[in-house]
Amino acid sequence: MTARRIVGWMGRGVLVLLLSLIAGVRPGVAAADLGSSFQFDIPPQRLPSALLKYSEQSGVLVTSPGNLVEGRSSPGVVGTFEAQDALRHLLAGTDLGYDVIGNNTVVITSSGVRDNAAKTQSSAKEKGQGEGSGSDDAKAGRSFLDPFHVAQLDQGKGQSTRSTVEAKNDLPHSAESTPAVSPDEVVVTAQKRAEILREVPASISVLGGEQVEKLSLSSLADFASYVPGFSVNSGGTPGLARLTLRGVQTGGGGAPLVGMYINDAPVGSSRSPSSYILDLLPYDLQRIEVLRGPQGTLYGAGAMGGLVKYVLREANVHTFEARVGGTTETVANSNRPNWGWRGTINAPLIDGVLAVRASGYYYDDAGYIDNAGIGVEHENTVKRNGGRVALTYKPADSLEVTASALFQNINSDGRALVEIDAVTGQPVINRYTHETALPERLDQKLQFYSLSVNWDLGLATLTSSSSFSRANNTSGFDYTPIYGRYCPILSGNAVASCLTDLPDSNQLDKFTEEVRLSSPTDQRLAWMLGLFYTDEDGTNAQMLRALDSNRQPIPSLNPLLNYYSPNTYKEKAVFGNATYKINDALDLTAGGRWANNRQDLNSTLVGPLVGPDQLVRAHSEDSVFTWMLSPRLHLNPDSMLYSRIATGYRPGGPNSPLPEVPPQFNSDTTTN
Repeated sequence: MTARRIVGWMGRGVLVLLLSLIAGVRPGVAAADLGSSFQFDIPPQRLPSALLKYSEQSGVLVTSPGNLVEGRSSPGVVGTFEAQDALRHLLAGTDLGYDVIGNNTVVITSSGVRDNAAKTQSSAKEKGQGEGSGSDDAKAGRSFLDPFHVAQLDQGKGQSTRSTVEAKNDLPHSAESTPAVSPDEVVVTAQKRAEILREVPASISVLGGEQVEKLSLSSLADFASYVPGFSVNSGGTPGLARLTLRGVQTGGGGAPLVGMYINDAPVGSSRSPSSYILDLLPYDLQRIEVLRGPQGTLYGAGAMGGLVKYVLREANVHTFEARVGGTTETVANSNRPNWGWRGTINAPLIDGVLAVRASGYYYDDAGYIDNAGIGVEHENTVKRNGGRVALTYKPADSLEVTASALFQNINSDGRALVEIDAVTGQPVINRYTHETALPERLDQKLQFYSLSVNWDLGLATLTSSSSFSRANNTSGFDYTPIYGRYCPILSGNAVASCLTDLPDSNQLDKFTEEVRLSSPTDQRLAWMLGLFYTDEDGTNAQMLRALDSNRQPIPSLNPLLNYYSPNTYKEKAVFGNATYKINDALDLTAGGRWANNRQDLNSTLVGPLVGPDQLVRAHSEDSVFTWMLSPRLHLNPDSMLYSRIATGYRPGGPNSPLPEVPPQFNSDTTTN
């Protein structure tokens, strides 16, 4: 497939986002002037950590070339100060200073504090220079980012079939020349704390939102190409796949082995089915974090093999932003192009206190697979649309409340699957053609609502994360090759042949609540304690139909099987972890989680394939303890050696009440 993509953007923020990532500051931190006053609470600690807290508490973006700030300590700063005075306090006792870039960005230098930094900033504005053009390097035609050590995915080795051109208002330089962000300076929340990526003692991969857009990644199957150890066995359409991390899998049945999260809340069933997945395409994606190995001591029971976490942007209480984009692509073996649009707006309602952010998108992907069995060309058309509204409320520096509502719809007319000859390894028909006797559609709808409260109590931070989600999945499968042979038998040869399909409907209502208390990370013993609860009500309905050649139901046989199964899943858990710093180079982290789950299953089976009607009621209860241990050694400011051993589990469940069959099956467990 070849493609051309043209994306238009309007708004502000590319440079600020880039600098914030290079500095290790979360995108979305409020931009502030160096002359503004803020309340600072930064105790003595390592200088890189102190500068990170400084950026979080002031909104001033701090960058530093190479490892200039590593290996140094800061006396800290506590109290109300102007941003530039607080920075001088943090750098006291070092030989470091800073240059001012624009209104709220500074570059750490080794030439001592420059008392005329503010004058340099003012002078640049008076001369009519754009923000970011006040340095000598910029005046000479060089980017002031040239001295920074940066790295990115090698795009020369994995070219997308889509090319991206970006443009934004008020950019001091072309977005095409924007260097990518160093992975060493990306801030992640993999351990439910804001940490620099290279400091996390776990196997984690991160794809930033800008990387996702530049590489034109639009589904989990696309992401897997850039994440080691992550494989996606796609069902031929977004929303239908099986995920595997590090090769941990147990076949097609049972609960998912890879947990799915949106920000701080889990999404999807904890028990089954595992083939319907969260395949999110939000416009406001900040990053995707993929954690390999068991994550049960931090994340829920559905993280036995690992976890995929979508981190979405929150509303910014200081900055107005608006962006809009469009896309068009040509697709091989299709009769029309792909096209779509997307946009977002961020608006402070009360500056520094309340803001709202809204985004939405629509994508229409043209089909390119022909179905010879039903005589339909370009069958696998996929339409996707979604939207999100997020609200941020900060009544005080110590308290932040965020709320969001998200929806996404996926409508697929067919599957991008082609049958392969087992002997030759070549397509049975051709590269773009397969054959089914009946259409295979997928309709997926997701609603997701979340509320998060973060309250800094001084000695610790209290976090509450609540969510409710409703997922509806409706799909059709052609089962003629499997069950079509039974129609003559069941009808006494009155029906010579039949077509069989299996419409499958799944609905899941899921409520989750997590409360945790976390100590500051800069003390000798850092700890976190939490409680977790989930309540899931699911319904699975399947009807195996017998159809004639005109795809109409055969009255004497239809349905061959009617299956209806409401089920409930409730889990409660207590978890905690602690990190003890033995010295500046060595620390030890340990964690544990105790979880108890209760499941109830009611199933009704009716139809000729099962004989007499069957009613099944089953119950199970299970308790499991998992743990994690990880020593970490800092070899030098740029290198770390760590070891991690962790246990994980996937919940068991009730068995159908059959002779000599246990009433329930136990949990799966793994040790990595």
